[in-house]
Amino acid sequence: MNIIKIGFFDSGIGGMTVLHQALKLMTNESLLFYADTLHMSYGVKPKDKVKKYIVNKEKVLPYLQKE
Repeated sequence: MNIIKIGFFDSGIGGMTVLHQALKLMTNESLLFYADTLHMSYGVKPKDKVKKYIVNKEKVLPYLQKE
């Protein structure tokens, strides 16, 4: 069976509720949650600034790309 790696990315702990449900439903997958609390809250920031935070997550992407 192939294990799928799934990354969750959020600016705080709000995404933990989504992760909690994913853990219940996707028991055979490898899940990673990254809380970017340094830059929270995204809701008040311009889109271009938030996009930079997302594409610069060098800690998350290598994990998801490993075999």
